[in-house]
Amino acid sequence: YALKWALKAIEKEKRIPDSDKALIFEYIRKLESKDLNVGRVAKYAYYLKDIRLRLKVDFKDATREDIEELVSMINAEDYTAWTKTDYKGIIKLFHRWLRTGAATERMRSGERPERQC
Repeated sequence: YALKWALKAIEKEKRIPDSDKALIFEYIRKLESKDLNVGRVAKYAYYLKDIRLRLKVDFKDATREDIEELVSMINAEDYTAWTKTDYKGIIKLFHRWLRTGAATERMRSGERPERQC
């Protein structure tokens, strides 16, 4: 139920371009296929909506500087340390997926993802 609500909220959000909505929906489908808890997937959806509203450019156009500015905004919020960690983790995993197609796999320290051209 929470996931359904989150997806409807994203769909109705006029400030998010359709191209970014499509990316969020595709990522959520990938997470669902990984058999993650539906509550966690809903959390990712809500956070990605908020992240996109804070980001000043489309997801695919975001530069390192854009992401650093976004993380600075999150760090400046009056959130708990856990919430800030959640935001940063979701940003990292989502942008890794955008670059490489890996939806949830975590990298070992020093390991670099292969780029898909």
